[in-house]
Amino acid sequence: MELKAVLDLPETFKRRLVGGAQAFPPEDCGGVWGYERCLAAIGAIKADDFDEEELEETREWLGSWDPEAFDLEAARKEFDA
Repeated sequence: MELKAVLDLPETFKRRLVGGAQAFPPEDCGGVWGYERCLAAIGAIKADDFDEEELEETREWLGSWDPEAFDLEAARKEFDA
């Protein structure tokens, strides 16, 4: 591979968040399977693979977490440069 040229461009490029949906998974939820357990605990998906005691502990740990929550303006403040 060979560098052919270096160009100075008059534009500055910035990142902009243009949209989004749903909240991030909770921190340290346990990856994909842990996220599935979180969704089952709040009733967003079937809970067939989890026992009720495990789901109750997960509900307590989640607190008021809502997987559908998304604040575009707050996310833009963090993301846009």
